[in-house]
Amino acid sequence: MPASTWLITGASRGIGLEYARQIIEKGDVVFATARTPEKAVELQKLKESAQGSLHIVQLDVCIPESISSAVKLVEDILQGGGIDYLISNAGILNSHDEKPSMIDTLEMLDIFKTNVVGSVLVYQGFLPLIERSNRPGGPVLVNISSGSGSITRAKNADSTSYSVSKAALNMLTVKQAFEKPNIIVIAMAPGWVKTEMGGASAVFDVDFSVRGQLKSIVAATRADSGKYKVHNGSEYTW
Repeated sequence: MPASTWLITGASRGIGLEYARQIIEKGDVVFATARTPEKAVELQKLKESAQGSLHIVQLDVCIPESISSAVKLVEDILQGGGIDYLISNAGILNSHDEKPSMIDTLEMLDIFKTNVVGSVLVYQGFLPLIERSNRPGGPVLVNISSGSGSITRAKNADSTSYSVSKAALNMLTVKQAFEKPNIIVIAMAPGWVKTEMGGASAVFDVDFSVRGQLKSIVAATRADSGKYKVHNGSEYTW
């Protein structure tokens, strides 16, 4: 079976970096994006051992010109090929302790710009390459959401701007699925993962979470499009 092609945003650390690591292990080709590749030390080390299967691409999801340049670079390398899987992972969190009454609206706008608008810009920019995919069953777009984006499961007033942005990302996922029935679009909640964002007290190791996510993503069919899932492949409540 020919190798699949993946593009991962926000791959310099955490979940995005682990995605790149595990996908390379299975023999596929990865385009891993980072705002400042020269500072992405672990990603650079991974490239050294990837034997040509990892391409590091400079990309700031908030800057349209950066996305255009990244699309051109990826397109040139693919030489007419397409992207089979796009993992829209880039995201930011300002504070776990942020309550609605504490919101700094400028910070909130920055979070929305990255977590929601950035995902829109990446989708729009790479859509032609996604639609060139030859993956049986159709290409897969995964928006990395969060359990914090679930309205029905909200249990506290914390991480407000982040949570609201992820709820918006979930809606974007549904709209994308309706617009492009030829693409399988999934919102994925990785679980509370031990990363720089998740913190040391988180429940899941990053390798465990990503391994479960990948199993679900690779097996995805059109019946999964427009759904909100957790790392083990089960559906989450909106």
